[in-house]
Amino acid sequence: MLRVAAILGAGGLFSPGWVYAAAGLGATPATALLPEGAAWLLAGMAALVLFYCLVRAPWTEISGTSASHAWLVAAIVLALAWQLRVPLPGGAAIHFLGVTLIALMFGPHLGTLTLGLAALFSLYLGAGSLERFGLTVLLGAAGPCWAMHTLLRATQRYLPRHLFVYLLGVGLFGSALVLGLTAALQLGVYAALQGGHAGAVLIEQALPYALLLAWGEALTVGMLVTLFVIYKPQWMLSFDDRFYLQRAIARRDETR
Repeated sequence: MLRVAAILGAGGLFSPGWVYAAAGLGATPATALLPEGAAWLLAGMAALVLFYCLVRAPWTEISGTSASHAWLVAAIVLALAWQLRVPLPGGAAIHFLGVTLIALMFGPHLGTLTLGLAALFSLYLGAGSLERFGLTVLLGAAGPCWAMHTLLRATQRYLPRHLFVYLLGVGLFGSALVLGLTAALQLGVYAALQGGHAGAVLIEQALPYALLLAWGEALTVGMLVTLFVIYKPQWMLSFDDRFYLQRAIARRDETR
């Protein structure tokens, strides 16, 4: 059976977890459809991306805070969570991913590094393959992280400086948008590798699940982002209280 991996939406920490779908169509593994040289080229590109993120990660900003340990713990927890898969009819399997939450917590550089480290831990645990590592990092880690970062910057520039713009506009609806687009991109890539009728069947079978599960993750991410902003703001590197709470802080200062 062909196991074509496609990043979908994650259900969250308080549900069975939805995110990583594998559609079985009956052939050879998806990575086998890539020339061996191409698979290793993608792995090399992924390694360069991770090295760049390692150099550019905000180590000074998180030094001495709980975030300096939280990102490593998050990578380990994700790797373990990815081992818990729920089978679906037709050969599919789903599990928690949490890419948009990681992107909002740690930013694009450290977020990509966290997800890449989680992918390496998964390889150590026997899940996945080194040949698929490149696609996993490029399409399932770096791409969504930078998409969330771009969306965040766009909301900061064009929308009002309000807390709910961050919590709902980015944490909820932004996550749904990025996860939906990521799912479509992943499915498109693997369908193209399949080609012909098999690729069309893959899109037909998996895309509805992708869109539904993307919304499921977005709801969970929105709730977790709200909780972390309130109780663990030091973990939310993408959240700037001076930016989103500027008016409230100004009113507080005026009353003093």
